[in-house]
Amino acid sequence: MSLPTYTAAEVATHATADSLWMVIDDGVYDLTKFASFHPGGASFIVAGAGGDATEAFYALHRSEILEKTAKKYKIGTLVGGTRREIRAGALSAVPYAEPAFFQGAPSPYYDESHKKFRAAVRAFYDEHVRPDMVQNDVAGKPPSKELYEKLGAAGMFATRLQPGPWMKDCVDNCGMTLPGGLTPEQFDTFHEMIAHEELGRLGVPGYCDGIGAGFVIGVPPVLMFARPELRQRVGRECIMGKKRICLAISDPFAGSDVAAIQCTATKTPDGKHYIVNGVKKWITNGTFCDYFTTAVRTGGKGFNALSLLLIERGEGVETNPIKTAYSPAAGTSYIIFENVKVPVENLLGREGDGFKLIMHNFNHERWMIVAGTNGAMRNVLKECYTFAHQRKTFGKRLIDQPVIRNKLARMTSQLEAVECWTESITYQMGKLTHAQQAVALAGPIALLKFLCTRVANFFADEGAQIFGGRGITRTGMGRVIEGFNRAAKFSAILGGSEEVMADLGVKQADRSKKAARKAKTVASKRSTPPPPTVDVIVPAADDAAPSNGDVDVVDARVDAYGGLGFENDVAIPYGPTSGAALRIDEVMLSVGDVDLLSEASAMVMPGQKVGLVGGNGCGKSTLLKCIAGKRSVQDGAIAISPELEVGYFEQTAVSGSQLTVYQEARARMDRINAAEKALREAEAMCETDDDKDACMAADKLMDCLAEFEAAGGYEAEKRIANVLDGLGFSRSQWGVKCDDLSGGWQMRVALARLLLSPAGSGENGLLLLDEPTNHLDEASKTWLAKWIKDSSATTIIVSHEAELLDGACTHMAEVRGRGLHWYVGNFTKFLEARDERIALAKATYEKQQAEEAELKDFIRRFSANASKSTQAQSRQKLLDKLQKEMRKTVSAATATVSSDAAGDASKMNLKLTKPPPSNQVQLKLNDAVLGYKPETPILRGSLTLERDMRVVVLGPNGAGKSTLLKSISGTMPLISGEREITDERVKLGVFSQDLAQYLPKEKTCLEYVLDVAREDDPLCVEQFGRQALGALGITGTMALRKIGSLSGGEKARVALAAFVLQPRNCLLLDEPSNHLDVGAVKALTDGLQDWNGCLFAVSHNKAFCESLQPTHVIRVKNGEFVMENCYGLTDADFEHEEQTGDATAMAAAAAAAIEEAVSAETETLTPAR
Repeated sequence: MSLPTYTAAEVATHATADSLWMVIDDGVYDLTKFASFHPGGASFIVAGAGGDATEAFYALHRSEILEKTAKKYKIGTLVGGTRREIRAGALSAVPYAEPAFFQGAPSPYYDESHKKFRAAVRAFYDEHVRPDMVQNDVAGKPPSKELYEKLGAAGMFATRLQPGPWMKDCVDNCGMTLPGGLTPEQFDTFHEMIAHEELGRLGVPGYCDGIGAGFVIGVPPVLMFARPELRQRVGRECIMGKKRICLAISDPFAGSDVAAIQCTATKTPDGKHYIVNGVKKWITNGTFCDYFTTAVRTGGKGFNALSLLLIERGEGVETNPIKTAYSPAAGTSYIIFENVKVPVENLLGREGDGFKLIMHNFNHERWMIVAGTNGAMRNVLKECYTFAHQRKTFGKRLIDQPVIRNKLARMTSQLEAVECWTESITYQMGKLTHAQQAVALAGPIALLKFLCTRVANFFADEGAQIFGGRGITRTGMGRVIEGFNRAAKFSAILGGSEEVMADLGVKQADRSKKAARKAKTVASKRSTPPPPTVDVIVPAADDAAPSNGDVDVVDARVDAYGGLGFENDVAIPYGPTSGAALRIDEVMLSVGDVDLLSEASAMVMPGQKVGLVGGNGCGKSTLLKCIAGKRSVQDGAIAISPELEVGYFEQTAVSGSQLTVYQEARARMDRINAAEKALREAEAMCETDDDKDACMAADKLMDCLAEFEAAGGYEAEKRIANVLDGLGFSRSQWGVKCDDLSGGWQMRVALARLLLSPAGSGENGLLLLDEPTNHLDEASKTWLAKWIKDSSATTIIVSHEAELLDGACTHMAEVRGRGLHWYVGNFTKFLEARDERIALAKATYEKQQAEEAELKDFIRRFSANASKSTQAQSRQKLLDKLQKEMRKTVSAATATVSSDAAGDASKMNLKLTKPPPSNQVQLKLNDAVLGYKPETPILRGSLTLERDMRVVVLGPNGAGKSTLLKSISGTMPLISGEREITDERVKLGVFSQDLAQYLPKEKTCLEYVLDVAREDDPLCVEQFGRQALGALGITGTMALRKIGSLSGGEKARVALAAFVLQPRNCLLLDEPSNHLDVGAVKALTDGLQDWNGCLFAVSHNKAFCESLQPTHVIRVKNGEFVMENCYGLTDADFEHEEQTGDATAMAAAAAAAIEEAVSAETETLTPAR
C-alpha cells in the first residue's frame, strides 16, 4: 500500500511534543510516541520537530536504523524530497574505500569478472549476513546451520579455498553455484583474495570468524592428504556447509611449540583404530564443529612423532567455550578427547608426517589473514572518511581540521602500500606451484603479514582518535571502529606473531642471498672471461634438438627464482673449495614438500672416485643435478673448484644428433680438435710460391705440430677406438648417424663423447654419472669400471650396480636419514662398515640425550637466577651445539632411507598375481624371420614357449634380443614364418626397460596403478593398489604423489606395481632391473621365484638372470636365435664378442622401414599394458 505525500509546510505544523513529525531523507516520520523512549531523551527529538532532521540523524546513526527501527514510524513521503539509495552489493564511492581498480583505475591483475564477483559476494553478505550480524555478535550467537548451508550453496566457502578440483566437483555434483556467474575454470587467486576481503569488511570480527575461520584452515589437509573416499565425503559436506570443521593443533601445555604437543593417539591391538586422549585449547569454531583436523602424537618425542587425524564429533569428544576479547560467536573452544576411537582410515597422510602437513598450509593461512585484514581496514577507512565529512565540532566538519586530514593521509598511504604488496604476492601465488611458493614466498608473505598487522594496529589507534567516544562503543556510529580495535591483536598473533614473522622473513631473505652467491660463475674468478661450460647429456626435445646433438652448454644465467631449489637454475656452482675438487657444506635440499637432505656436508678431493648410493627417491640424482648446476639447493652451499671442467650424464640420456657415431664421440675433444684445425690451416698456408710466406708458414706449421702432439693428437684415434670398442660399438657402426640408432645405443654415444671430453679424461675434469650402466652389457660395464678407475678425472657415480661401484670407486657417500655419510673404500667395504657405524651412532645418540636432559634441567632451574644466569647462558650455547650434533647423529643412526622416499629392501614383499590357467604349450614361432623389412632381416629361428618355462635371452647389444621380444609379444610383425598363440586363454604381459619414461606424469601413483588393474578387473579396490605399491616401498602419502614428481627409480617401481597386478600367464621382461635399486630388484626376483607361469627375460644383469633359475636359454648371435636347455649360467655367457651384423646397423640401412614400425614400437612402450 502506497503512503500519502506531505509538503514541508504540512510537516511544519506538527512541531510539538503532542504532535511530533520529522523528515529524514524523503520520508515523513511520526515520532510522537517514540520521543519518550528515545535513548537520548525526548528533548532532543522535540528540538528537531517539524523540520528536516536528515543531517542530524546521519551524524549520530547508521542507515540500518531507518530500515530496522524507524520504518514502523514512517507515515508518508515528502513532496520533492530526495532519498539515499542503498543498493545491496554496491561498491563504495568514498575515497579509497575500495582498491583502485574497483574505483575506475586500470590494473594488470583484475578484469570484469573480479568486479562482478566482488559485487555479488558483497550483495550476498548484505542480504543474508549483515541484517543480524551485530545482534548475534553481541549476544555471542554463532552463525546458524541454515546460514552455513546458504553460504555453501552460494559458493562462499569454496571461493575461500585455493583453486583446485574440489570447486568443479561441487559445482558438477552438489548443485553449488559461484558468485557473479563465475565458472570454476575462471576462478583464480584474486577471486579468492576478494572473498577474504569482503568477509573482513563486514566489520564484526567475532561473528565473521564464526563463518568458517576453522573451515579455511581445517579442510585443506583433508582435501590434500586424506584417502579418496574420506576426502570426497568430508570435502563436499564442509564446502557445501552441511558440516563444519576446524583445525585443532594447540595444546594448553605447548601453545605455539608444536613439537611439544601431548595429545596422543595409540593404535588398538588389531591395528584398525586409534585411541585419542588429550586436550586442545584456543580452537576457533571448536564449540560447534562436526570435524576436528587434529594434531596428535603417534610416537615418541619431537616433530617426527606427530600425525594428523580427522576426528568426528562423537563419544569422548567434549567442547567448552573460551571467553576471548571478541565475541563467543567465533566458537573459540577448549576441547577434551577422552578415549576417542578413530578409524585408521582417518589418518591424513602418513604417521609421522603431521608437522609437514601442518606447515603445508601456513603460507596460505597467513596470506588469508592479510587479505581479511586489508578488507577490514578498507571498511575502517571508509567509516573514518564518512564520519569526518558528517561530524561537526566547533562549527567545522572534522575533515576541515588539518590534524584529521593528516591522520587520514597516513592511514590511506599505509593501506595502499600494503594492498599493492598483497596484489603482487597474490599474482605470484597464481603463477607458482605450491612447492615453489613454499620456498619463494614464505619470507615475503611473513614480512607482508608483519607489515599488515603493524598497519592494522595503527588503524585501530587512529580510528579511535577520529571517532572519539563513539570509537569505543560496541553499537552505533562507532561500532566498526570498536570491533576492529578489539580484534586487531588477533591478526597479529594468529598464524605467527609479528616478531616471528619479521624474523622468518629476514632469515629467508638471508638464505636466498646465500643461494644467489652460489650462482656466481667461474668467469669472475678467471683471468679470461669465457663463461664456464658443462657437458650435460639431456633428453632431446620433441620440437627441436640442439644442432650438435645432445650438448647443453650451461651459461651463468639464473632463473628469476634461482637459488631457491627449482629445476633448471643452470649455473655451475664454482667457488672456493680449500683445495678440494668439490665441497658440500651444510646443504638442505627438498623436492616439493619432501625434505631429502638436511645439514649434509662432504668434501671430494681431486682424483677421488665416489659412489653416491641410497634407496630410490632418497635424493641422489637431485643432489647430482645440484652439483652440475641444473638445480639449486634451499640452504647451505655447493662449491666446485674453478679449474675443473664439469661433465654430467643423466640416467635418461639420449643423443638425437645428425653426426655419425665417430664424429659425435670426438666432438668434445676440444683441444685436439682445435689443434687439428690449426694444423690443417697451417698446411694450407705452406702451399705458396712466395718464399717469405712459405718460411713463415713453415714456422707456424712447426708450432701447430707441437701443439697437436702436446694435445695428444697422435693418440686421439687410439683413444676413440678404445672407448667405442669398450662400450660395444662395432666398427661397422662408426659411420652410422646417431639419430638412426635406438635409444640405448644413443645413450652409449653420449657416454662415449663425455668420457673423451676434458671433463671425462683430464686431470681437471669432474665427471658426474647418473646410472651410466642402464643400457650396458656385462662386458661394457666391466670396461667402464676400469676406465673410471684409471682416469685422472674426479668422478661421482650414482648407481645400483655393485660391480661398477666395487671396480671403480675409492670412496662411498650414502644418502640416508636426510644426511650424507662418507665411507672410505669400495661398495663391499661400505656394506661391511655401514651396520657397525649405525649401531655406534645409536649408542652415541642415547648418551647425547642424557646430556641434553641435564643441560635443559640446569637452564630451567637457573636461567632466572641472577647469580647463575651467566652459567645458564653458557649452558644454553652448549645445548645449541649439542642439538646440532644430535641432528647429525640421528641421521647417522637411521637404518633406512628418508620416510618420504621409497622404502628399503627389508620392507618389500612383492607378490605377483596368480597366472590364469592355460594349455601347456602357450606360444610358437615357426621358421620366423624378424626385422623391419624383408631386404634387411635381423633374426631367424624357431622356438616354443611352455607353461613353467623360465627363459633367459643371451647375446651382445644390437644382436636383436629386444626385437625378438617384440616379435613374440606381437607388436612387431614377422617378415615371414608363423607366430601361433596355442590357447585363447594365454595372456601376455610386457615389462619394458623404458616403461617408466612413458607413465602419465599428471596422475598419482595410486590412480595409475588402479587404472591399469581395472582394465582386467573393474571391481579392483584401492586396497590392492596400495598393497602392490606398498610391496615396493611406496606407501602412505607417497602413493598419492604425482608420477611426474618421482625419481627415475620410483617411477620404475610404480610401473612394476601396475605390472604385477595384471593377471598374466606369460611374462616378457626387457631389462626389468634398470633404474631399480638393490632392494627393489630383490623384491622383483623374490616375487618371480614364487610365480609359476612362463617367464621370458632379456637382461644383462648376471645376478638377476641367475636368480630366475632359468630352465632354458636363447642365444642370439649372427642373425639367428636358438633355444637350449639351461644347466647353469657362467661368466662366459655374459662376455660376448664383438657383434658385426648388429640389428641397429641394419635398421639404419632400412630407415624408411623404421618409420613404418614406429606405431608398433610405441604400442610396445605403452605403460604396463
